[in-house]
Amino acid sequence: MRVRQNAKKTGTSIIFGEVQRGGTSDFLLSHPVFTADEAVRAFGAAGDKKRALKRLRYHVAKGRLRSVAHEVYAAIPPGVDADRFQPDRYLVAAAVRPDGVLAYHAALELLGSVHF
Repeated sequence: MRVRQNAKKTGTSIIFGEVQRGGTSDFLLSHPVFTADEAVRAFGAAGDKKRALKRLRYHVAKGRLRSVAHEVYAAIPPGVDADRFQPDRYLVAAAVRPDGVLAYHAALELLGSVHF
């Protein structure tokens, strides 16, 4: 409990049984799929992409993130096996192509009108 109390005082957060600083855990919990640019904005000052990418590589190596496309990552929820985890395909599609459009069967699936 002492770690939790100190975490609250210092602005750190606890996830995966470890203390992490800078809101990384909060970001990962609230962004199941995100781009490297979104991580740069969340983790630090603009133009500090190198440091943000290093942090992302660290979390990929620890099994907390999966790279799903070039500079697109999926956060692996706590307690889920990283090898079996499948991110939401619609969130991945939206992150890969923010200007894309879901149509036909995919749109109906997303709306819950058809079974997939």
